[in-house]
Amino acid sequence: MSTQPVQIVARIRPPLLNEHTDDAISVVPIPADHTLSAARPLPFIQNSQTAFHTAFGPDTTQLELFDTAVAPHLAPLLKGHTLTILAYGPTSSGKTHTMEGSPAEPGIIPRSVRVLFEMSEEGKESGMISSFEVHMSYLELYKDDAFDLLVSQRTHEKLPIRTNAKGETFVVGLTRVPIKSFDDWKNVFRTASQNRTTGATLLNRASSRSHAMLSIEVELIAAPTSETREMTYNGKINLVDLAGSENNKHTGNSLANPTRLAESAAINKSLSTLGQVVHALNTGASRIPYRDSNLTRLLSASLGGKALGKTILLCNLAPGVKFRSDVLNTLNFASRTKNIETKTVVNEREKPAPIEVVKEKEFLSTTGSLMRRTSIQSRRVSASHIPAPGSRIPSYGSGGHSRLSGFGLGPAAGVGGLGVKTGIDDADLNERINKAVEAEVKRRLEEKEAQRKEEEEAREKQIQQEKSRPHITPSSSSFSTSSKQASTSSSTSLSISASGPGTESMSMSSSAHISGTSDILRNSQTSLTAAAAGLLDSTDDAESVARMSLAERKKMGKIYVDLARGYSAKNDLATALSLYRHAALFVPDNTRLSERIIDVEWAVRNGKSYVPTPKRQ
Repeated sequence: MSTQPVQIVARIRPPLLNEHTDDAISVVPIPADHTLSAARPLPFIQNSQTAFHTAFGPDTTQLELFDTAVAPHLAPLLKGHTLTILAYGPTSSGKTHTMEGSPAEPGIIPRSVRVLFEMSEEGKESGMISSFEVHMSYLELYKDDAFDLLVSQRTHEKLPIRTNAKGETFVVGLTRVPIKSFDDWKNVFRTASQNRTTGATLLNRASSRSHAMLSIEVELIAAPTSETREMTYNGKINLVDLAGSENNKHTGNSLANPTRLAESAAINKSLSTLGQVVHALNTGASRIPYRDSNLTRLLSASLGGKALGKTILLCNLAPGVKFRSDVLNTLNFASRTKNIETKTVVNEREKPAPIEVVKEKEFLSTTGSLMRRTSIQSRRVSASHIPAPGSRIPSYGSGGHSRLSGFGLGPAAGVGGLGVKTGIDDADLNERINKAVEAEVKRRLEEKEAQRKEEEEAREKQIQQEKSRPHITPSSSSFSTSSKQASTSSSTSLSISASGPGTESMSMSSSAHISGTSDILRNSQTSLTAAAAGLLDSTDDAESVARMSLAERKKMGKIYVDLARGYSAKNDLATALSLYRHAALFVPDNTRLSERIIDVEWAVRNGKSYVPTPKRQ
């Protein structure tokens, strides 16, 4: 896997009306590169030059910037690559104009989306692409909290940020909408941009008060050729417009407006954490403070040793005299960032061959391997040991070809048993346990509902009898109460029938205690009924749970989590939440499970759908 450094691009905006400027900063061309020259930005600092991959002066147009710094990196997106563009710089340096632009001068974002649609359409017309789909998501980090910009400001609420088992950071509940054309994208983006938080300061009438992150995902299917099968590529471009660092003396933020002060503090803190992450990466620190800010958590996929794809840091600089210290800080940040390397990863997958072809190839390969081994063995056996007709010849395994993986086939035993399932693997066992448990849970719920109805009917009859017989003796009331308690305390029995290859149909009865669960789990490979019965027994007995071994508690928790995932997939979040809570009784120290319970509780409370983290393989 190859690596590449973060590409640094600098741009100086033109001076504003009535803005006091000098020649403190300029672009100086050199033979192989462009250099940004800062001419004594502070009295005690001598002239310095900082080399960038590309630098643009005040006269550079939006089109020139896009064609030079961005357009060459868009074509690899159609081959499954990832591209991240970060707009960085002080407030009022032109970041939003560079990224979004205006109807007359579109910025990097609209130009990139237009080019992606044009390239996809051209590939489809030429026959190189069978089909393609484009999806969009858009969020802002306001005071370090994530908000969905595709949802109206009146109804949106902050979204939790999680990390899955693969170390990938994602936003729970973030909207992901399909985009059919560039015009369709413009309509969606225009509405979403109006939801972004802005405010007036002394430097900017519409200053961005949040970090905005736009993600465009392109999934296309490349047409098969004579040499390759159908390929699917998943490309992604992340366009990040960071809020600018603020000096409250320049912006006019004061105690008279505490909201602006709080926004400014949150922006500066997140940018400071970003600088700490870059410094830690350059110094080889043992701990990279990604989790100190939600901004760095979301940017962790674009910075550092685990970063995937290409990253471009676009530094926007202001030429005003009052921005000299901000210019120096931005140049120092860029100098440190360009030493960071990212990994080049292609997100592609090949369409699998038809299962009949794979089976035939596996069968021929396995049979050939067996025949070669038998031939070698026969040459090694002396004539005196040649077996008589009808005698048994020991068979040999077929090495790596003994299992046809990926198609649900079990292990093969010799040629005669090739492709014949002779046992139950873990996946089949868990699936059967889950089905048995689900059926039993449903049955018990139905029994409880029927018992509740019977109790209500009995209670109504008792009320009617009390009305018809107003004089009730204490002895009769005591007898009724005791009989009711006796009826409700009666124990119930459990009966389950399970059958399958390699197992016999079995049934058992168990009272509602968990004390026998340890022995049940040890024999779960041979008794589906015992595992299901032990699972459905009462889990509220803390002493019984404490008597179980760590491995047994983990297995019980895993079974409950698998069953909860099934109910979550059916959008029955209430039942899934109950099962997740039962799983927590067995593994109370599982942090991911605790976060899962919080997410599901949030979804149930707010009436939202919940997408669980992909199951760890």
